[in-house]
Amino acid sequence: MRVAAWCVALGLVVLAAGCSVGAESKAVEYITLDAGPTPHVDGVGAPARTLRVVVERFRAQEIYDDKLIGWREGALIQHFKFCRWAGSPTEMLQEVFARALDGTGRFEHVERSTGTRGDAPFVLRGALEAVYFAPSATAGMWELRLEGRVILVRQDPAKRGDPGTVLAEWPLVEPGKEGTFTAAAVKGDDAIAKTLSTMVESLAASLRDRAGVIAKDAADRIAAVQPH
Repeated sequence: MRVAAWCVALGLVVLAAGCSVGAESKAVEYITLDAGPTPHVDGVGAPARTLRVVVERFRAQEIYDDKLIGWREGALIQHFKFCRWAGSPTEMLQEVFARALDGTGRFEHVERSTGTRGDAPFVLRGALEAVYFAPSATAGMWELRLEGRVILVRQDPAKRGDPGTVLAEWPLVEPGKEGTFTAAAVKGDDAIAKTLSTMVESLAASLRDRAGVIAKDAADRIAAVQPH
């Protein structure tokens, strides 16, 4: 994962100027929440009786379900002009958790729903409530904040509109760590690029590991309610 020095530096300059600087023609740099393959999850067991589980695309307010990467100052969110997410954050989260379920070895088929409702007895869905860079409450620090939740639902696919029964709900980020992807504020193009790049990499790696923990718990809960 990489954030180009010119991309970050120019983005910050534009933000400081209230996005009033004229846009020079430049290539866009894309970054992703993908931290690589999901690591092996300890304690995997035999496949669950239900071999099919669907992961829905996460829900989010439009401001967060966008390829634009936000920098928040108070209630105002502005965006880097030449840096973008490689895909919709909600779709990237869907893929992270689908890979995590695959990594448990408990399901024969882990499907990605193309809509917002998975057509299966068990569905993993979630909500992205915030994702942005911002000055930290601690003077001289920056933070990369991520907030949201993940829900496991048991439903009857034959009943259209069935809200299902919630079997479990987890915070997207380990409790207390929503805004702990921090780094000291720095100056200079190279230092800024390295700092923000490291923050994104830390977030992606933490998210991948968190998804692995949630996926194992979800597989255990599904197995527990299956007939023997």
